[in-house]
Amino acid sequence: MVIRGAEPVLVDTGAPAVRSQWLEAAWSVVDPLDVRWIFLTHDDRDHAGNLLAALAECPNATLLTTWFSIGRMAAEWETPINRYRFMTDGDTVDVGDRTLVAQRPPLYDNPTTRALFDTKTKVMWSVDTFATKCPLPCPKPPTCPRISSATASSSADSSSRPGWRCWTTRSSGQSWTTSSDWTPRSSPAATHPCSADH
Repeated sequence: MVIRGAEPVLVDTGAPAVRSQWLEAAWSVVDPLDVRWIFLTHDDRDHAGNLLAALAECPNATLLTTWFSIGRMAAEWETPINRYRFMTDGDTVDVGDRTLVAQRPPLYDNPTTRALFDTKTKVMWSVDTFATKCPLPCPKPPTCPRISSATASSSADSSSRPGWRCWTTRSSGQSWTTSSDWTPRSSPAATHPCSADH
């Protein structure tokens, strides 16, 4: 995702398997020299796989992520220490014409995960919170097979949520997502979505 504004922001950097396509798509939306921030939601390869390439092409950008993400990625590559700033739950960053807020989403499969809320547009980038498995490849959302919300939730919960998920109840999850800590947003956006009837 690209936030085009006074100080453009890349949100995540895609998978290394599609590096050339990802970079081409990103630079079709924003000039890499204009990018001031790269917000890394978590260190899974499909989100952080092109981080070093993005940092190399965006010399004016500062990486925003958790200390834990930097530590875990250090096993594979070194992120330049002068290019990042740690953000944890509730931290904010002023990006010129808006404030962005890092928040732990209600469900996550990676302990480094932080969602990103744009206070100007009211968009919440909820990362993998609402990830679902689709029964068939889905190149374009309008052509995706329809699945029920119950099937989507059950499928995602059983395959991409950690074991601690079984210790929560449906009502506790619902009350958490409607609390002031994670107020429902007018425009949630997520990775790995599938069309569902709701």
